Amino acid sequence: MLIEGQEYLNETFEKMTLKTLPQAICLIGQYGCGKHLLASKLAEHLNIELVDITEHLDRDFLEEVSLVQVPHLFQVDIASVGIKEQNVLLKFLEDYKPLCHIVLLVENDNLVLNTILNRCTKYYFGPYTLDFLGEHAKFLLGDKWEKGLQYASTVGQLRDMVGQDINALEELCDKVITKIGVSNFANMLSISNKFNYKDLYDKFDIDLFFRIMVLKLGKLAFTKEEYYPYYLLTAEYYSRLRDKRLKRQDLIENYLIEYWTKSRGVKNGSAT
Repeated sequence: MLIEGQEYLNETFEKMTLKTLPQAICLIGQYGCGKHLLASKLAEHLNIELVDITEHLDRDFLEEVSLVQVPHLFQVDIASVGIKEQNVLLKFLEDYKPLCHIVLLVENDNLVLNTILNRCTKYYFGPYTLDFLGEHAKFLLGDKWEKGLQYASTVGQLRDMVGQDINALEELCDKVITKIGVSNFANMLSISNKFNYKDLYDKFDIDLFFRIMVLKLGKLAFTKEEYYPYYLLTAEYYSRLRDKRLKRQDLIENYLIEYWTKSRGVKNGSAT
């Protein structure tokens, strides 16, 4: 078994050989689903070297790569790659090289040029079962496992909750939803200091914050129409979070400012 909880992908890749391996593979799935792990296991299964070239997408490097004498699997995390680099990658894919295979790791396929996607064989991660996630949640989170399951749909998301004060983060989310509109600008912006940007484990995880916000606002919007614009705003920023080229602190600050501005409009009786 290459990866737990993904029967279709296991069946597909376990049958794969070097002769049937596509030139370009696109692994598509949400954050923490196991894309890196599956790429590694696939290379191990095929007995070829996996090389991450995400930071080296320039013509000179790829020309050198094309000279390999044995099959390689070259990995690209597309969330860290700009349009210029994607165009270089596209040119590489257009020139068939039998010993060079590419695996793209993708969370949001809107970040990928359609011309690249069209040249890839796409494989989608399916949802993990609640029983599967429950086993990992109990192991990773102990007596907090049920709380963790509310906000995670992958093992990677559960792993990021280790050491997090989920109750305190829920309280912060409730304050943002209900009270940010009455805060002044400085107090509102100071919320951004509560998040982890550089492996500061006493701070809140940004991904978890957005998952909680999306879930809470989604439930509120279902019964109270006035929350729907805030739900859309939050979902949009959560999607932007998948782009690793963006500075996370800038992203969270811009989100808070937009949320605050909408809330102030409601507070003052104007349209959102």
